[in-house]
Amino acid sequence: MKFLNKYLAILFIFTLTTIVSLAQDSTDVRFSFSHDRIDKNKVALTITAHVLKSGIDLYAIQKKPEDAVFTQINFDTTSSKYLNGAIDEKGNVQTKTDATLALPVNFVTDSIQWVQQLNIAENDSAVIKGKIAYIYKSGEEFPAAEKEFSIDIKTPDAVSVTSPVIQEDDNLNKSSLWELFLAGLVAGFIAFIMPCIYALLPITVGFFTKRSKNRATGIKNAVLYSLSIIFIFTAIGALVSLLFTEKTMYELSTSMGFNLFVFVLFVVFGISLLGAFEITLPASWSTKLDSKANSNSFGGIFFMALVLVVVSFSCTSAFISSLIVYIVKSGNSLGGVVGFLGFGLAIALPFALGAFFPSVLNNIAKSGGWLNSVKVTMGFLELAMAMKFLSNVDLQYHWRLLDFEVYLSIWIVIFGLLGLYLLGKLRLSHDDQLPKNSYGLPYLSVTRLFSPLQLYHSQYILYQACGARPYRE
Repeated sequence: MKFLNKYLAILFIFTLTTIVSLAQDSTDVRFSFSHDRIDKNKVALTITAHVLKSGIDLYAIQKKPEDAVFTQINFDTTSSKYLNGAIDEKGNVQTKTDATLALPVNFVTDSIQWVQQLNIAENDSAVIKGKIAYIYKSGEEFPAAEKEFSIDIKTPDAVSVTSPVIQEDDNLNKSSLWELFLAGLVAGFIAFIMPCIYALLPITVGFFTKRSKNRATGIKNAVLYSLSIIFIFTAIGALVSLLFTEKTMYELSTSMGFNLFVFVLFVVFGISLLGAFEITLPASWSTKLDSKANSNSFGGIFFMALVLVVVSFSCTSAFISSLIVYIVKSGNSLGGVVGFLGFGLAIALPFALGAFFPSVLNNIAKSGGWLNSVKVTMGFLELAMAMKFLSNVDLQYHWRLLDFEVYLSIWIVIFGLLGLYLLGKLRLSHDDQLPKNSYGLPYLSVTRLFSPLQLYHSQYILYQACGARPYRE
């Protein structure tokens, strides 16, 4: 239960922003890998690049020194010893003079294959590692990206001449599921320490342990309550997965309307977290659910969990919306289930642990002004991340509203205000006064004093992964 201590709250926030920033990766090009045996001593490794969006020109590999823009495939030192000859390129490669570069370029608009022969005997195995450094054209922009790969060339038991082994971006998909689960878990932990949920922990645990016939029954009811919370959030995630197919998710992530909607959503949630107003569901919803909630049956316990989910909307809405955006950006068809499973687990776990170890509740940080500080900090971070979605549209349609200098200046202002807030120089409507020392004077705790340094380090990580934009001429 140490994670509930107020001194770790800021760490959760920084972790979440770093994870959420991963949602901003584009998926204009996807790769798949396959290999099959040519003869007893050779294997053909095939790398296929799939262009997923119309209007994208993916540049071919460099064949001549004068090629202006191109793709490179580099193998690591260990793998290079297996290479047999140059890479063979297969695909509908087109050549034209690019109007922007005023130079001839070679490119494809659909898919292309790069085949590399490897000297690997049929009784040997090897792991081939490398990196694809590719450039493509989208509108008037020339994004550059990298894709690392690791292909396991096994013995004849796993490789046949007639059945090539295909490795899609499975490693990426699997890691993405873990990343989604971790993002949901961290988002859930931070949502838990928001005022509308954290303050309910001792009340709810006490309700189960004190009103039950015995301790075993109290623990059982608390566990059922926690499982109900996990089930409800996982069901929400399943609904997200059903509503948004992988194709729909990709189309949304590259849509002007979606990016503008998320920008407005983050701004609204950010201002709300700063204390300007509260976002709440209709009171009739929670009242109706509350009337059916009791601890005498599983149905009553389930409705208690549903009441928590509904009434905590004002605190969890920003995190849920951020998680949905992350899921949509990931393009993973199972992302909704996995992400919200982690979110529900993080919300529910403290209630179950509190029932098993009720004495721990006496040692956790008490509700107070620090909860509002966490809330306000998240508000500033929401506003910073909102700029990224507006910049996506600005780059795509060349509005030039958020050029590099403007974009960076907005981030400096946002994080500068947050730094002043954490140092106690900026106070908002719901903030408590700073604690006073033995002389009756307000003072800063060591944690709060050094939190701006941690914040600016987190800002740098977030900016590099989420906010970095190319310079423009």
